Amino acid sequence: MVLASNACPRGGILKVAPYTRRIRTASFPHPGTRVALDAREGALVALLLAGHTDASAARRLQISPRTVTNVLRALMDRLGVNNRFQLGVAIGQQIPLTARRNAS
Repeated sequence: MVLASNACPRGGILKVAPYTRRIRTASFPHPGTRVALDAREGALVALLLAGHTDASAARRLQISPRTVTNVLRALMDRLGVNNRFQLGVAIGQQIPLTARRNAS
């Protein structure tokens, strides 16, 4: 099956393979469920909550930006969410309101 075709320089057809992606539905933990964060995950979440970028958080934690991505992806998988916004909502539900006020 050809999903897209473009003329090649020699007059042939360029076949583009389909891009497949595992699709998941978000399944937030029950509101009363708490997910324990290890020290590195907690420090990373705190830095991102304070407004750091992935790169600046990586520098502060002395890890690579790729490790930041991997830690966030692992958290997303554990919490059953698909993106960073959903991750923030899921983690935000677990942070007491007083802690959120003190962080800002």
